[in-house]
Amino acid sequence: MGFGVTQNILASVAGFVAFGAICYTVFALTLVNRFFSQIPVTANSFPDVSVFKPLHGEEWQLVENLESFLTQHYPGEVQYLFGVHDAQDTALAAVELLRDRYPDKQIVIVIDTRLYGPNRKISNLVNMLNHAKHNVLCFADSDV
Repeated sequence: MGFGVTQNILASVAGFVAFGAICYTVFALTLVNRFFSQIPVTANSFPDVSVFKPLHGEEWQLVENLESFLTQHYPGEVQYLFGVHDAQDTALAAVELLRDRYPDKQIVIVIDTRLYGPNRKISNLVNMLNHAKHNVLCFADSDV
């Protein structure tokens, strides 16, 4: 097989691959158009939610991180549970600041020293459970 024949074969393969890529792109574009042409479904109910935030100490940008939960726009009722093991925990200052900024929000502080096994964060969450007002529970770490 000569050099020219090899070039012709490689050119044919490259052309076939390019044609396949073009076909795939056209197919993907039709699917994207079909996806965005659908009418979005709107919720007809918004269940009330209790948000659990276990805290411990002064974390980096704690006020800003916690405030991001309080400023979300959710049509249902939201209860915010902040839990610590120690009444002297420095994270409580951030929660008190947010209570002052957002007096209309349902902010609950749970201080409970009980431990349920070696994981203090899980114990903190368990301690907050009895204070939840709603059936839908959202567990989020404080720095998320």
